[in-house]
Amino acid sequence: VEVFKKQLQLAKDLKRPASVHCLDAFPELLQIMKEIGPFPAGVILHSFQGSPEVVPPLTKLGSYFSFSGHLMPLKEDKARKIVKAVPLDGILLETDAPDALPTNPIFFVPANVHSVLTYVASLLELSKEELADISYKNALGVFSFQGSKIALK
Repeated sequence: VEVFKKQLQLAKDLKRPASVHCLDAFPELLQIMKEIGPFPAGVILHSFQGSPEVVPPLTKLGSYFSFSGHLMPLKEDKARKIVKAVPLDGILLETDAPDALPTNPIFFVPANVHSVLTYVASLLELSKEELADISYKNALGVFSFQGSKIALK
């Protein structure tokens, strides 16, 4: 935990985004982020599957919520509640390849982000084009910092 705190503090000090994968430890994560945050450069919650209730306080601290293929096996109603709790300006998409869906190892490639896009767009009742644009703009926002290879905002 102490090393994690130091990493978050370093990201904050350097004005860089941090990427965090949290499973079943959102109360602890929230407490740590409150101690160190807010995080103007962002904290990307990789492969997010947390409860809708943790979204508002995490958003307030500067979090982005990245959805992957790991969302797909959840019951659709549960997945919809999670996704709809996230503000549109906090949504990112990813595959988590080679670890996430689809189940055929031949298809464990980043190009499968299209499957995640299609699923999350359906949950949000948006077109794939709308969600792709939202996610792209959010990714530019979080990854375009001074010194990055992504065009500045």
